[in-house]
Amino acid sequence: MPEVVLDSDVLLVECTFLTSEHRTRAAAGKHVHVKDLAVFLETVRCKHIVLHHFSSRYRRDRIASLVAKGLPSSVMQRVRLLLP
Repeated sequence: MPEVVLDSDVLLVECTFLTSEHRTRAAAGKHVHVKDLAVFLETVRCKHIVLHHFSSRYRRDRIASLVAKGLPSSVMQRVRLLLP
């Protein structure tokens, strides 16, 4: 990953799928699952991480709790959600 990405102030990342039953679907459709994103986000040094492009399967009021369950608390401190 280029240093410019790892050190950017703001990183925008799609995070389409959030529940365990959709992990295979994420890989098949070339989308990102929150659990797969967790490892990557621990390596970036970005001040702010904005997650977007959530599947319409998830209600807006449930997205935040599913993301919090899928990401480590050290990452969640920098995460913001761009909700529909």
